[in-house]
Amino acid sequence: MDNKRYSNERKFQAWERTPEGRRRYIRRVEGRGGYYAIYEKIVDAEEHTLSFRQMIFNKDGRMTESHDKFPNDTGHKIIGTQL
Repeated sequence: MDNKRYSNERKFQAWERTPEGRRRYIRRVEGRGGYYAIYEKIVDAEEHTLSFRQMIFNKDGRMTESHDKFPNDTGHKIIGTQL
C-alpha cells in the first residue's frame, strides 16, 4: 500500500471514494462543552492533497465555523450564531 494512503487511513477515522476518483477523509475531534470539530481532507488518486478544511459544530450539531486551510488558508469564518 502507498505510504501516503496508509498514513491518511491511520490518521482519519473514515474515508470514501468520490465519483471523480478522489478520496475524502474525515476525522472527528471532540472538544469542550459538547462542541466538536470535523476535519475533511480531499486527495486525488495519487494521494496529493487537493483541499483540507476544519468545521466546528456546537453541542446541537450545527456548524458554527468553517476554516479552509488548504490550498488557501482563509481563516475562520463564523456561520450563523454560536449558541
